[in-house]
Amino acid sequence: MKAEDCVSLHKDLSRQPDLPVSLDASGVERLGGQTVQVIVAHIRLRSMRDINMVISAPSPAFLATFATLGLTQVVQDAMQ
Repeated sequence: MKAEDCVSLHKDLSRQPDLPVSLDASGVERLGGQTVQVIVAHIRLRSMRDINMVISAPSPAFLATFATLGLTQVVQDAMQ
């Protein structure tokens, strides 16, 4: 993702912070640190509000990026 894509993702996820979200990660080929930060922030924000943010069909690249950063549990929690 480019920086502007990351900004767009943040805006999309912020638009309705009190609604459940499903993020289809099946097409992810590469994931940068800024994008991971946005995803983790929104997972945790919604979790604190008891609102689901589900990651569906994460690609191997998506999972590998989170694993490399030590965030495997964050993704696993969001896949349930």
